[in-house]
Amino acid sequence: MIVIGAGNVGMDVASEAYIFGTREVTAIDIQKPAASGKELELARRKGTKIIWPKAVDRYDACEAKVYFKDSTSMDAHFLILAIGDMPVLDFITP
Repeated sequence: MIVIGAGNVGMDVASEAYIFGTREVTAIDIQKPAASGKELELARRKGTKIIWPKAVDRYDACEAKVYFKDSTSMDAHFLILAIGDMPVLDFITP
């Protein structure tokens, strides 16, 4: 399983995945993981791998792969987005 986002919510998702039988979880983030404290500690203790900096280009469900902007890819039979808040930027004119 791949979790896109390595903040506290991403680490909670990763930790819970093991409870439901997931054998391997990798969290991907474009920046240094924002998770801290118990969330990060528990996810790592359960075996979560965290990879950064890594920018996602696309996910191909038919191939079960995540493709990254650096032209690499990773198998992803299950993908969860946990990337936090999306800012409202419609007030900015081009």
